Amino acid sequence: MKNFNARQLVAATFLWLAAGFVGLLATATVAGAQGAPNTLEAIDVQTLPGQQLQITMKLSGPAPEPLSFTIDNPARISFDLPNTALALPSRRIDVRSAGLDTILAAEAAGRTRLVMNLDRLVPYETRVAGDTIVVTLGAAAAQAQQAAAAAARAPTSSPSAVPSGPRAIRSIDFRRGNDGAGRVVVRLSDPRTPISLKQLGNQIVVDFSGADVPRNLMRRYDAVDFATPVTNFDVSRVGEGARIAINA
Repeated sequence: MKNFNARQLVAATFLWLAAGFVGLLATATVAGAQGAPNTLEAIDVQTLPGQQLQITMKLSGPAPEPLSFTIDNPARISFDLPNTALALPSRRIDVRSAGLDTILAAEAAGRTRLVMNLDRLVPYETRVAGDTIVVTLGAAAAQAQQAAAAAARAPTSSPSAVPSGPRAIRSIDFRRGNDGAGRVVVRLSDPRTPISLKQLGNQIVVDFSGADVPRNLMRRYDAVDFATPVTNFDVSRVGEGARIAINA
C-alpha cells in the first residue's frame, strides 16, 4: 500500500474532486445520448489580435455542448465532450502562444476530455456551431462574459425560485470512494455552469459562477465519520455565485 503524507492526501482529494464534479455534470448529457458516438477529428489553433487565441474543434457529427471547469494552480481549462470518441492524430498539441502552452486530449467512459495548460488563467468563451466547437481565449472572451453576466442580472417579469437566474445548486452529498478518497457530489440545475477549483493550503475551494444556492444548503457539513482526508466542507454564497470550501 502506498503511504501519503498530509499534503499528498489533500492533493489526491483535490484531483478526485475535480474528476468527480465533471463526471457528475457529464452524466445528465451522456445518459440521454443514443447511437454511435461522435468523434473529435481535428483541432485548429489560430492567433487573433490582442493576445487572443481561437481553438476550433471539428467533430464528425453535430457537436455537443461542452462541459468545462478551470483550475487556478496549475492554470488549466478542461472541456468534457459527452458521447464523443477521440480520433486526433496526436493526443498532445504544442501551442506555446498567447499564454497557452499545450492541449492534451484523452478518452474515457464514453467522453473526450481536453485540457488546456496555461501560463495563467485567462477568460474564455465557448460556442457551438454545427459540427464545430469554438473556444476563444483572451480579452474578447472577457467582454463576452461581462455581457452575459449583465444579461443574467437583468430583471424579468416572471417569478422564479432562483433569485440570481436559472443556474443553481439543487443538492449536495458526500460519499467515500472505493480508494478512501472523499467525494462531494453536487447536482446542478444547469450542467454548463462554469466551475473553478483552487487549492489554498489544506483547503480546496470550488466556485460555481452565477449559480445560486438555497439557504437550507448553506452550512458546514461534517465528514469526519466517513474516514476520508476530508474533515468538513462549507457551502456559501460569494458574490454572484456559490462556493464550496473543502477542509482536509
